[in-house]
Amino acid sequence: MKDNSKLNYKGIECDSEEEFYFLNWIYELIKLGYIHKVERAETFELTPKYIYELVGEIQLKTKVKKVVKNKVILNPHVYTPDFIIYWKDNRFIEDGIYEDLCKIDPQFTVYEKDGFPITYIEIKPDFDRNNMTRIFNINQKFTYSIYKKYVMLINIPGTLFQNTFTPLSYFYTQKTGKKRKIKWKARTVEEYINNKIKK
Repeated sequence: MKDNSKLNYKGIECDSEEEFYFLNWIYELIKLGYIHKVERAETFELTPKYIYELVGEIQLKTKVKKVVKNKVILNPHVYTPDFIIYWKDNRFIEDGIYEDLCKIDPQFTVYEKDGFPITYIEIKPDFDRNNMTRIFNINQKFTYSIYKKYVMLINIPGTLFQNTFTPLSYFYTQKTGKKRKIKWKARTVEEYINNKIKK
């Protein structure tokens, strides 16, 4: 998949293969009733626009006119997390799915919106070649400091899929349809859930 701009899953445009497979993962949990829906997150303004007032004078024929101009010296800095997960109920905590999703206290990362518990998510590959995780870490800190919203970082595919389950779509390559070589012990969502409930 070289042309990531064409990636789309269930009407949601994806900026990367990682986002595409994360949505596949999400929708398998939607089918089982753990998640109500997933959608793109709102944008947070982390710093405002800064304007510098320039004051000058223009000499007219009979008088001097004062001129004030506003110049933008810093544009606002905004940050948009990738997704919001709307959890259906507390089963995801009770059955331990949330514990496998991250190692952070659920009370710290679950908020409420439209009557549902929600989680803000940022998707990054397991190996971040462009060092975008460093930029995310800064945005994450400011988002929590200003809005008290903690955005969870999810690494895909290995970290998430290894800790939980591997969506069926990932077992075969999108480009050729051939069986993919997976480096971890891949479980289906059914195997994962059954194992969690037995525990």
